Amino acid sequence: MEPLPPRKGLSGSGVDRRRDMTARRQAEQLGGGDPQRALAYIEANFESHLADLQGYLKVDNLVTHRERCDEMARRLKEEIERLGGRASVLDYGDMPFVYGRLESGAPRTLVIYRNYDIVPPEGADWSAPPFSGRVRRLEGLGDCVIARGACDPKGPLVGTLRAIEALVRAEGGSPVNLIFLLEGDEQLGSPTLAKVIHDRRKELETAQGALYPKFIQGQGGDPVLPLGVKGMLLLELICSGGAWGGPTRTSIHSGNAAWVASPAWRMVRALATLLDENERVLVNGFYDDVVEIIRPEKEDGGSPEPHVGVIEDQYEYLRSRHVLRFKHDLPPAAICKRYLGQPTFNLANLLIHRSRPWSQFLLPCEVRAQVDIRLVPDQDPEAVVAAIRHHLNDHGFQDIEVITRLAYRPWSIEEDHPLVETARRAYRRSGKEPEVHPSSGTSQPFSLFDEIGLPLVVAGLGRGGRSFHTSEYASIAGIQEFEKWVVRFVHEFAGPGR
Repeated sequence: MEPLPPRKGLSGSGVDRRRDMTARRQAEQLGGGDPQRALAYIEANFESHLADLQGYLKVDNLVTHRERCDEMARRLKEEIERLGGRASVLDYGDMPFVYGRLESGAPRTLVIYRNYDIVPPEGADWSAPPFSGRVRRLEGLGDCVIARGACDPKGPLVGTLRAIEALVRAEGGSPVNLIFLLEGDEQLGSPTLAKVIHDRRKELETAQGALYPKFIQGQGGDPVLPLGVKGMLLLELICSGGAWGGPTRTSIHSGNAAWVASPAWRMVRALATLLDENERVLVNGFYDDVVEIIRPEKEDGGSPEPHVGVIEDQYEYLRSRHVLRFKHDLPPAAICKRYLGQPTFNLANLLIHRSRPWSQFLLPCEVRAQVDIRLVPDQDPEAVVAAIRHHLNDHGFQDIEVITRLAYRPWSIEEDHPLVETARRAYRRSGKEPEVHPSSGTSQPFSLFDEIGLPLVVAGLGRGGRSFHTSEYASIAGIQEFEKWVVRFVHEFAGPGR
């Protein structure tokens, strides 16, 4: 494997120093302790910022490649140290986690939480090699960088680091103290985050807020401000041979199916009791705690229908994944409402224990079903697991084990929370008015921050798309606007007087 390319922009080279001096002179003409100095720095240095992002995009640190994730973690650690902070790579046995602090002696502290791991670039119809970071012109967007991770997560992560660089270089320091939480296993369900929050709780409790930076402008150019995300429950159901029947220690020849029961068919029958033909969950009590989401009222008194702009990305998803239709024949607003506000119960995998991998004629001794359930307010993971257990028992499947592999609650923040207002002010200073969504429809472990009383906001500028699909992209103009937005957000978070 090729080594990670060196960081270009904070290396202290003569070119970098001259560029910094030019940016400082331009910023000094604007004067004041406002963000103009840092904004001028971004404009003067954006060419190198883009090259830096392209360097990151050339690194194939897939969530399945520990070695490359180790290298990426070390690089991010060095980034924080170059900014004047302290950082360490934490190893809890999963993927490496980067924890860093940048102290400026400010009265307020902001947590930056993001991931750096990426998923494999499946599909052959990329418009550019997925780890090339090449620029392509896209209709309606202009020049865009094409690569796995361009939109999510590397674009927002690197853009945030460059915005902080602008604050440090152009203003002499950040107006707030910063704590960095950069995880390498978000695509695996963030198993390390809870451990880090537990171990660093005292430090994190000194913060007044957290930012999850994201390219989040819609197709029309307006930014989206989501007030919630879904929770997650990852379960494994195990059906093994036992007193009910079936082989108990090893798979046997399928000819024995004439007189030995099958764990595979038993699992299929059990799964069939969980959902009806329309995929509505039949587990008693599953929907009892679901709270209907209501879009915040518009100032003009408009209808609180769910924002349907998100559906444009879903249609793009259907096209990119060769899906011919949605599950339900409903108008876009209703489909969007289901996506944002309804829980899901997905069968992700069926695994049959093959003790004889060379044989096609097996009666397996064990079958595992992997199920992921995306929870909405106010569903409780433990209550849902208990309901599933009762359901299986009531249907005669007491022998099927239910193991919880991952669980976190849904998360939400009030629209009038001061941190949401901070993001709003940063948007308005950028000439944008955010479209408030009750939820993003995605699942992320933000509820872990609620456990330590730390509010979080998901926000940013920038336009990108096709995350997790072929030809993932990010608008180059949008990347620069994103960096500027982060600078404005940090200043707004710092409060008046800076």
